[in-house]
Amino acid sequence: MSQLGVLRLLTTSAIMGRDVLTIGDAWKVYDRWLQDTRTGLRQDPVIVEDFLRASTRPLSKLASPKALGDCYLMAVSQALGTTLVTLDKALATVCRKANHPVILLD
Repeated sequence: MSQLGVLRLLTTSAIMGRDVLTIGDAWKVYDRWLQDTRTGLRQDPVIVEDFLRASTRPLSKLASPKALGDCYLMAVSQALGTTLVTLDKALATVCRKANHPVILLD
């Protein structure tokens, strides 16, 4: 969740103003930040990050914190090999576009 928080903040214009980053540029900042020896995080299993990076790749030119949240939830579901159940139509659409099993509750 720390990773997602950093990415979301960097891609939120209300916080970053004119310095708002695209998702692709936010990943670059995050990767540089992790190289700092003062930084330490407990990571999700590597496979979650692999799925998250893959799901955000088609969105790399966008500045969209909502898309990052949706992609993270889908990545966790993919890593666990589960069907995602949601009330969120946009999240269901993201899953369908990625051919990931999803159930949209009304």
